[in-house]
Amino acid sequence: MLRSLFRAKPRSWVELEIDSSRRMNRYILFTGFIVSLLAGAFTYTNPVFLERIKAIVYDIQIKKLDTVPPSSSLLIVDIDEQSLGQFGQWPWPRYRIALLLAKLQSWGVAAVALDMVFPEHDRTSPKNLQQAIERDLQVSLSLDGIPEALQDNDAILANVLRDNPVVLGNYFHFQKDVQESECYLPAPNVAIVSKGERNTFISRLLNAQGATCNIEILAKAATTGFYNARPDDDGVFRKIPLLLSYKENIYPALALETILTAMGKNQLIVEQQEDGFLLKMPQKNIQLDNSGQMYLRFRGPSRTYPYISAQSILNENVDKGLFRDKIVFIGSSAIGLNDIRSTPFDAVMPGVEIHTVIADNILQGDFLLRHYWANLLEAVTAFFAGLFLYFFMMWTKPFVGPLILIGASVVLLSGSQLAMDDQGIIISAVPAIMTMLVNLFLLSTLKFWREKVANKKRTKQYQESQEATIDGFCALAEYRDPETGGHIRRTQHYVKELATYLSARKKYADQLNDVIIDVMFKAAPLHDIGKIGIADNILLKPGRLTDDEFVDMKRHAEFGAEVFKGIERKIGSTPFVQIAREIANFHQEKWDGSGYPEGLVGEEIPLPARLMALADVYDALISERVYKKAFSHKTSRTIIMNGRGSHFDPDVVDAFLAIEERFIQIALDFSDSESQREALLKEEE
Repeated sequence: MLRSLFRAKPRSWVELEIDSSRRMNRYILFTGFIVSLLAGAFTYTNPVFLERIKAIVYDIQIKKLDTVPPSSSLLIVDIDEQSLGQFGQWPWPRYRIALLLAKLQSWGVAAVALDMVFPEHDRTSPKNLQQAIERDLQVSLSLDGIPEALQDNDAILANVLRDNPVVLGNYFHFQKDVQESECYLPAPNVAIVSKGERNTFISRLLNAQGATCNIEILAKAATTGFYNARPDDDGVFRKIPLLLSYKENIYPALALETILTAMGKNQLIVEQQEDGFLLKMPQKNIQLDNSGQMYLRFRGPSRTYPYISAQSILNENVDKGLFRDKIVFIGSSAIGLNDIRSTPFDAVMPGVEIHTVIADNILQGDFLLRHYWANLLEAVTAFFAGLFLYFFMMWTKPFVGPLILIGASVVLLSGSQLAMDDQGIIISAVPAIMTMLVNLFLLSTLKFWREKVANKKRTKQYQESQEATIDGFCALAEYRDPETGGHIRRTQHYVKELATYLSARKKYADQLNDVIIDVMFKAAPLHDIGKIGIADNILLKPGRLTDDEFVDMKRHAEFGAEVFKGIERKIGSTPFVQIAREIANFHQEKWDGSGYPEGLVGEEIPLPARLMALADVYDALISERVYKKAFSHKTSRTIIMNGRGSHFDPDVVDAFLAIEERFIQIALDFSDSESQREALLKEEE
């Protein structure tokens, strides 16, 4: 009585299904939470592929920013193809650079930046040519008639630099194995405003390992700035470092130093802040990110700024008034000089224009910035956006999900664009949108899975019952003929290996795919199922069969076929039943038509049966029987080859020869005895 009181009440099938559905809903919600959480964490780490997608969207957004005309204070002097054509290949003699600078200065420029470096002495200087000719040709070259002041091109250029507001370029290396050139690199005049230690301040900047800089006579005559421009992983230039550290000193970029020179400032003041660096400028401070870089606000594609050919200046075929109070950047657009960059606006922008864009952003104060907390904000937004979509979709119709995704994406992209346009802040909507997209796909998949779970259970039960039936038939055959136990497993794998090899050939591509091969693998064990209809006195006879007994034995192929024909009459033909019937009925047929039960010839024999024919004979050869010893693989191989085109399909024999090592391994893995293994590997019979 008491036991019956505490006995659990049997639960109905409906109650069990309701509980199952509730558990599934909880599982789906938990999955959504975990996926959203992982998406947020993934966003925070900023992996490369996500950065690529964000960059693509960023490129679209930057083209949609409010159009701001380029600064009228900037000019580019281009050492273009025409200039090289008239004055000769690059590098030019330094006196020609001096002539170019002198003309610009006489026309009233505010400052000039050279997007180049002079790390070696000018070998075209008369005195250097004199020394080279005497060294190489043992010929004295007289410099009579050439004033001493004009015999050294480097000195000529240094004199011009000393008297003019010119900034030279230098280049920093970040590879540790780069050999540093011997050059003069004076410490810049940079004042650091920081609450922490100087080393902590410097460690946040990009740290150079080496430098290529100007020879001492030039470096002492002018200020310098680096012209490094590091692209993103996709090769596009979107941000540029304005500060670098090298040997515990801070160096400014070429464009930054040029602006300071134009303003008459000889000192750069840098303040360290929690989320980056602040450059103290006379008109407007410049906010840099945590590594001293600035995102560029491009005004348009290449040639947005005015280009003037160096040829026109040297020939004085230009309006000199264009240069008054201008900041001039001298560089080259010549393809041969390889100073071409890819930007969001243009795949081929001369490098000198990149520096002009930096100067423009500084002058107009509308630079872009990605704060140090941007990754965290994007990660949190991605997490909550994913949860929002998940909770909303759980209780709505399937078509509502895409509408929510589209609407939320529009809101997020608009907010991102507004932040960039009005505040110059870069926040990407991509992580949140991708999280919602993943959750939409995942939730749709899970809901579909929830609806189909019952059907999948039934399918699984059907498959399990089918496999159990096959195992039962095989066990029955093995019980009738104990010698066939290992034989069944080996031939099953032989057939699979042959079919897999042939499937790579065009001739068999339509007949053999992964599904068909799997069906063959499962059906192969039933090839001798017809033996259950053979009398024991014949099936288990220890010696050779008489002619009459052999006639009865051959009927096992017919008996096997009848088993599957009976199944087809009840449930219809399926790939499994059809292939199993073909193997059982025709695996004793021979390529030349001398087999049984129907004497089929060549490709009249179904392909599964042709595969089993070779597998069956090979295994019989390597197996010990009461009437024979086990043959070695070498002997069995010879017998198989002799049967090519008579007993066996030539293509199947060729496949066997190509993968015979796999046959040996299968035979070893499923051998019946140690003696069989030894016989298999024997070299001589």
